[in-house]
Parts: sequence; structure tokens; C-alpha cells
Amino acid sequence: MKNILFSTIKYGTVVGLGLGALVHVSFAAPVLTPATVTDIGRTEAVVKARISNLGMYRATAWFEWGETSALEKSVVGMSDISVGGYVEYHFTGLKEYTIYYVRAVAMDSDGEITRSPTTTFTTGDVVSVSDPVAEKEEPV
Repeated sequence: MKNILFSTIKYGTVVGLGLGALVHVSFAAPVLTPATVTDIGRTEAVVKARISNLGMYRATAWFEWGETSALEKSVVGMSDISVGGYVEYHFTGLKEYTIYYVRAVAMDSDGEITRSPTTTFTTGDVVSVSDPVAEKEEPV
């Protein structure tokens, strides 16, 4: 009887520790949606991304960007995010008719870093991305 009791306690402890490790790993890093670029103009654009799945951690989020896929620049978006939400940045002073690369990055309070896929956009004479383009109807 004593051996069965100790085996049950040992098995329960191993399973509990395993599940605890799984939960910690599953919620260790925040989840980011790909960066969405809206309101693109000649020298400006608005970039946003959604951050979620923070578990018990807080996060800081920012954007890495540049004129090449090396993403050589960064700008801070938000810090101390506790539940999730959107991080947004209004880029100004961009070059006209230039391709830019951008991605969202988040780091939780435990130091886990997540990067979204890289998105590109081109500045110039662009109608806002969020506005649908209407087709002109000809009279019959």
C-alpha cells in the first residue's frame, strides 16, 4: 500500500511539472499579427500590428523598418502591454516613391522575443489602403 501511494504521488508530481513546463512554454512568447500598413502617402504611412497571448507576462512592442530587408532602423511603439491589443506608429519624413520594409517585434518581461513576418509598402500618390476603390459606372 505504501509503494502504491508513493508511486501515485511521484507520478502526479511528474505530470504536474510536465504540464507546468508546457503551459510556461506555450505562453512564453507573445503572438504578433503581420504589420498592416494603412494611410500611405508621399512621405508618410501608418503601421499597426496586433499583439496577444501574453499569458502572465507584460510586453514591449516596436517596429523594425528600413529601405532594405535588413530592417536597419527601429521605433518604439508601446511598452508595458499587459493584456494585448494594437501597437501603432505613424511614420513621417519618408522618401517619396520608395519601397519600405517593416515588421513588428515584441519582447515579453521574461525576455522572449517574437517577430512578425516582414511587410513592404511603397510611398507615393496612393489612395488610402483602407479605402476601397470604386469603379466608375457609365450611363446606359
